[in-house]
Amino acid sequence: HSADQLIPSAEVEYSGATFSPDGNHIYYTAREKGARLSSLYRIAMVKSPSRKLLEDIEGSVSFAPDGSRFVFHRYDQPRRESTLVVANADGNQAHEVAAIKFPEFFGDPAWSPDGRVIACAAGHADGGTNRYLVQINVGDWAMKGVTAQRWRWIGPVEWLADGSGLLMIAADHVASTYQLWHLAYPTGETRRMTNETVFYSRMALAAATVTLVAAVVRQASNLCVGPVAIPSPG
Repeated sequence: HSADQLIPSAEVEYSGATFSPDGNHIYYTAREKGARLSSLYRIAMVKSPSRKLLEDIEGSVSFAPDGSRFVFHRYDQPRRESTLVVANADGNQAHEVAAIKFPEFFGDPAWSPDGRVIACAAGHADGGTNRYLVQINVGDWAMKGVTAQRWRWIGPVEWLADGSGLLMIAADHVASTYQLWHLAYPTGETRRMTNETVFYSRMALAAATVTLVAAVVRQASNLCVGPVAIPSPG
């Protein structure tokens, strides 16, 4: 297989990429050198220039099942809040649907397969188990917890294709590594799926299948022994 470069090399930091539901476009987040905020761009899978859709965005977007809208999170520094924002697929009519006060913040949101709710990690990571999972009802935008369980950290969150639960990368206490977790929906029952020494960092679910791909980080440590030089008396 060959790889096609869609965007020329540049001094840009990329922090999120999502395929549109029809597979024709990639939505990606990038921050240019010297810029304080990231922006959202869209590029067609056929070679064509990127189009900037939105500014001031964190992480990846998640699409509604029909592809008409997406959701993302951003930081509102003047208000000292983390917010969830929904916009049309072309970036227009962006409007805030949820907010929490610092030091708490939202993670990357995930729109459910039936389009009714958006799941998202929330809380802070300043010590202890202070991260949790919330759902926001699409329409009235009411927010509530999904489960009573709390974690030290929650990373990427993905819905199963049938909406029966979510998969996420999380750590439940300070000594644990980032592992794969399953959360049943709507019961909120949780189960750690892996228990390894590796760190899971990213994951993606293939649409309408049970196939999961995940990136892992392995830490290699070495203990070295060598002579100790003892200074002679002088």
